[in-house]
Amino acid sequence: SEMNIATNIKKERDITRERDVNDPILYKKAELMHHTLSKKYPEILEAGQVAELLQLKLSTIRKWTMENIIPCTKLNGAAGAARYLLIDIIFWLLKNDKNDKTERVD
Repeated sequence: SEMNIATNIKKERDITRERDVNDPILYKKAELMHHTLSKKYPEILEAGQVAELLQLKLSTIRKWTMENIIPCTKLNGAAGAARYLLIDIIFWLLKNDKNDKTERVD
């Protein structure tokens, strides 16, 4: 079921996301964005929804998925359909924000 898939995907991402907790500014921004975006988007996104969210062409999302630029999970192995967790897209977007001048404290 979709709920089981979501649970398994989230478990896979927990280890990676723990590193982000060490950056309180990034984590707080992600939390706020997630609160807002989760009203419009589901927790598990399809490529078209990611394209809409990021205001990019679907072909760009597919290309970035094939090139492992954007975080996703392939269902049924490498040839399976790609799914994207909303929270992973948010963290990825924030980490790749070249205009963010927020001073980080390490």
